[in-house]
Amino acid sequence: LMAIHDPLVPGTDAYLRILNTDGSESGACGNGTRCVAWAMIADPAMGGSLERLTLQTKAGLLPAWRVSD
Repeated sequence: LMAIHDPLVPGTDAYLRILNTDGSESGACGNGTRCVAWAMIADPAMGGSLERLTLQTKAGLLPAWRVSD
């Protein structure tokens, strides 16, 4: 489960909690983070034209960017 929260650190776009099926919290999940980043970059409410963003997780800051369509 990927839960997107308001940013906790200035300069980041969101705080991302990643929960495993047993309820424990994971620090990072590559595929899940890519899906969340894609959704946030494509979201018209976020401007629909973001090219990059930074997500904070338990593991630290994870940069994400659009490579191509």
